[in-house]
Amino acid sequence: MREITAVLGPTNTGKTHYAIERMLGHATGVIGLPLRLLAREVYEKLVDLRGLGAVALLTGEERIVPPKARYYVCTVEAMPLGMAADFVAVDEIQLCADPDRGHIFTQRLLHSRGSKETLFMGASSMRARIESLVPDARFLYRERFSELTYSGPKKISRMPARAAIVAFSVENVYQIAELIRRQKGGAAVVMGALSPRTRNAQVEMYQNGEVDYLVATDAIGMGLNLDISHVAFAGLSKFDGRRMRYLMPNELAQIAGRAGRYMENGTFGVTGEAHDLEPEWVEAIENHRFSSIKKLEWRNPKLDFGSLKGLVASLERGPDDPELLRAREADDLRSLKGLASMPDVIDQVRFAPEVRRLWEVCQIPDFRKLSGGEHVGLLAKVHAQLSEGHISEDWMAQQVKSIDRVDGGIDQLSKRLAFIRTWTYVAQRKDWLRDVSYWRSATRKVEDSLSDALHARLTQRFVDRRTSVLMRRLKQKERLLAQVSENGDVTVEDQFIGKLDGFRFILDPKASDQEAKTLRATALAALQPVFNLRSDKMYNAPDTEFDFTEQGGLMWGDSAVGKLVAGADALSPQIDVFVDEEAGPEVAEKVRRRLGHWMERKIAALFEPLLAIKNDEALAGLARGVGFQIVEALGVIPRGEIAKDIKELDQDARATLRKHGVRFGQFTIFQHLMLKPAPTRMRLVLWSLQKGLDVFPEAPPPGLVTVPAVPDAPEGYYARAGYRLAGERSIRIDMLERLADMLRGMDSRGGFEANADMLSITGLTLEQFANLMAGLGYAAERGERPKVKPTPEVAEPQPEPEAKVEGAEEAPKVEEGKEAESEPAEEAEVFYTFRWATKPRAQGQRQNKGEPRGKKPAKGKRGKPQGKPTQQARPPRKDKPFDPDNPFAALAALKAKD
Repeated sequence: MREITAVLGPTNTGKTHYAIERMLGHATGVIGLPLRLLAREVYEKLVDLRGLGAVALLTGEERIVPPKARYYVCTVEAMPLGMAADFVAVDEIQLCADPDRGHIFTQRLLHSRGSKETLFMGASSMRARIESLVPDARFLYRERFSELTYSGPKKISRMPARAAIVAFSVENVYQIAELIRRQKGGAAVVMGALSPRTRNAQVEMYQNGEVDYLVATDAIGMGLNLDISHVAFAGLSKFDGRRMRYLMPNELAQIAGRAGRYMENGTFGVTGEAHDLEPEWVEAIENHRFSSIKKLEWRNPKLDFGSLKGLVASLERGPDDPELLRAREADDLRSLKGLASMPDVIDQVRFAPEVRRLWEVCQIPDFRKLSGGEHVGLLAKVHAQLSEGHISEDWMAQQVKSIDRVDGGIDQLSKRLAFIRTWTYVAQRKDWLRDVSYWRSATRKVEDSLSDALHARLTQRFVDRRTSVLMRRLKQKERLLAQVSENGDVTVEDQFIGKLDGFRFILDPKASDQEAKTLRATALAALQPVFNLRSDKMYNAPDTEFDFTEQGGLMWGDSAVGKLVAGADALSPQIDVFVDEEAGPEVAEKVRRRLGHWMERKIAALFEPLLAIKNDEALAGLARGVGFQIVEALGVIPRGEIAKDIKELDQDARATLRKHGVRFGQFTIFQHLMLKPAPTRMRLVLWSLQKGLDVFPEAPPPGLVTVPAVPDAPEGYYARAGYRLAGERSIRIDMLERLADMLRGMDSRGGFEANADMLSITGLTLEQFANLMAGLGYAAERGERPKVKPTPEVAEPQPEPEAKVEGAEEAPKVEEGKEAESEPAEEAEVFYTFRWATKPRAQGQRQNKGEPRGKKPAKGKRGKPQGKPTQQARPPRKDKPFDPDNPFAALAALKAKD
């Protein structure tokens, strides 16, 4: 079943992309496109998808047909007629109404069909004509991916970056490009007359950020996909080959629609001499509402090759359908009439094959845009050659040789490119030359060399990467020379005018207002090469030369080159670069890319365990949800915040998370590797970004178990720092869990004293430990008793006993370099009895309620706590020998005796 579909809608709706996808779903296909440039773009895309041998390219000047080609990409004029293909598509079908080429598009609309599927893509204004002329067609309307809005007039000097300025003559294109070079540093140039090779090279400069501006003709309106955010019309009228006329709203919309590709919104406006658009036109363009096309251009496709007069008559025949309009006299018909009036041609054309051959010659386009008489004269020479059977090799070589030169300027090279396109077209005809392959290769080689030379001239004229043209306009101060020393000092005529810090120029504050503008412009002009060289050096620098500060700054060596800003999530920060605007977008983008690459690798290395959790497809259900919360919290989350989820986790789910290093502590759920200093430092920066803090809190010094509380710490700081606030100090969460393991065996109701292990792992004095325990929810009852004199002799190191000596208290810490003094036995010592008291006094976050699991004072059974215990955060430490110098040695000896 043949299916005919009209895919209609405004620009940026993905119609062409949709057609390519549909075509690749068939075994064979043909797609016709309005421009040779667009055909080349689609051809290269299909080659990437299906391989070089599967795709053919047919245009007037290019013919690449592999033996087993399955998909043909063509200009509409070059679409092979009569080819049996499963799929056929014609793009920009609204060109059926174009006065010059419309009859070709109409012929494809009426007669080109795929054996299985046919697509016509174009504007909605074609719907009525397609419904009438192709009654079997169904319609598919596509909405624009992004919004298009009018921004009004705007001077070129105020034109936003990533803008395209559209002019309708080569002279205007060049004038605007020159102006942008002076004011903005450079522009790429795109015109329909450019070869695909030149056009692609120019577009590449724009797409990769070498220049932020594009100056083009209306050639960009026909499906060329560019990264454009704003389109500005420098004029609203054009010469259509016959006369100057104003563009219609639908024509402006076709061009303006290039702004805002895919999901990015776009704007359009006017500049230069173009007047402000009428509100009705603006409304029509923004909402894609245009009047329906009434008539389609048509030319009789059934030609009479019996005689010259019969051929002319058949071409001038009018249509029978009232919806079709006979096309105006095209260049090929005008050329035919001119040749038919020449006696030599009349003598050479007597039979149908000769008439057909003459008509083929008439279809050579006037690439050179010569006068009608000159073009007809060239066609007469080609026809004379063909009348001998084939074009003479010597004559062809002479024509090509006269063009094969790359000297001269833009105008000369453009003319030669137009000339070679004529002979490239001739070389594509199958039987006009004896050695077709050679001449196709030879003309292509000449076109490529001319294209490269033209690209170089365009770049040289319209892009100035190293110096600013403003330097030549500084009130005849062109002789001012700026120099940059190795340490960044910038001087003009040996006078210090500022300093270069990274990629930012700092003007000497002593410079007067009158000279500041001149000195800054001159200095920055000289600094342009330095910016480029520095950006190259930075881009190639190893990762070891980069670092970040606690406030989110990004450093390259000793230079601040950017800062982190909040991104879509904590693990995806964005980067603001510290680069002077005068350094140019290319330098800024290069700095941004290099910093971005380093930061991506840094985050991937530091948070590798979290990324493993995030990407583990084995995690499912509640386990995945808990894992997501751990990742979102950057590896550390107070248990109280997800207590309900943790309670509902079964053992299998916990085991899966434990394989990722997740520890289920009494106070905190954490990934143990995330407590290391490097991830902690990065975590605090990323967390501060997401919180929108003006001043980022710093990470505690590495290696400390407890640290003093931070005044005015923002909510959530301690957990992200890997600590928990308890009284006047905060304790590292992994050590807190070890302390919690010790406290489980204590009689939290009857009371207990701190043992040596508790003091040892916290590194606190007894007074500090009491304050810490109070912060964890224990009541600390202070008492005094006679101090037990420690046994002075320790024969050999003994393993540290498990049992606690009732009533014993550890010796106070001794300052380094001092020996413990023996104290009289009757001297009093301070001790504390700890009992579970109340809800813990913590850092403002919800705590686990209730007393830790411990012994009841009676029956020797564990008391029932209000909160649930968890497994140990880490295994108990192994016994180790006594250190005679340890302040707890005496207490340990007493334990051993007991």
